[in-house]
Amino acid sequence: MNLRRVPAPTGDPFWDTLLRRHPDLELVLLPPEQPEPPAAESRPLLDEVTLEAVRRALRVAVDAVLARVGVDVESVVAQQTERLAAGATRGTVSVHVRRVVPGGADEASPREVVEALREDRWDVSDHPGVVHRVVASRADLPAGRGGLRVGVTVVVGLARTTGSLQIEAETVDLPVGEAAARALLDAQRREREKPATDDDTDARDASQGDD
Repeated sequence: MNLRRVPAPTGDPFWDTLLRRHPDLELVLLPPEQPEPPAAESRPLLDEVTLEAVRRALRVAVDAVLARVGVDVESVVAQQTERLAAGATRGTVSVHVRRVVPGGADEASPREVVEALREDRWDVSDHPGVVHRVVASRADLPAGRGGLRVGVTVVVGLARTTGSLQIEAETVDLPVGEAAARALLDAQRREREKPATDDDTDARDASQGDD
C-alpha cells in the first residue's frame, strides 16, 4: 500500500483545522479504495436465446480454426456439452465443443495451427510432445446479440502416432437464470438417457487413442 504524507494546508477544512491546533501531528492519507468487481449475482443472466448464440459462436470458432489448417469440417461431427454448476434456479454454465478428426494430424502441422490462431487474435502457447498441444485463449469472442463477448480457451491436440487431431473449446463460466438452468438440466437428462451411437463410439475410441 502506498502512503503519502500530506503537508498543510490540505484543502480540507476539517484536516486543516486539526493540523493548526496540533502542529506536531503528521497527516498521512490512505489511497482511495478500489471498487469491488460486481458479484456474479449482479451480472446479467443469460437467457436460452443468448445461450444458443454462445453455442453457435463457439462452433463457428472451432470450425474456423479447422478450416484455416485445411480440415474438411463438413465431415466432422461436433460434440457439444454444457457444464452446469450451482442450483436448478440459478447458476453458471460453461459451453464446451469438441471435434475429433481421424487423420487430421496428417493434414495439419502444429505450426499451421499456431499461425492460424495468432492471425485470428488468439493468445497462443505451444506444447510439443507425443501429443502436440496448442493452447489458445481470448477474452472477447463475439457471441451474439447486444455486443456480448465471452472468454474462451481452445486446446488443439495432434497425435502423430494415430494421426488424430482433436480440438476442444470451452467458455468461461457464464451466469444463467432459472429458465435457462432448467432447460439445461432437462437437456442433460435427455442426453444421459439417449443410447450411444456409432459416431459417439468412434469419437471416444479416437480420443482414448490420443492419451
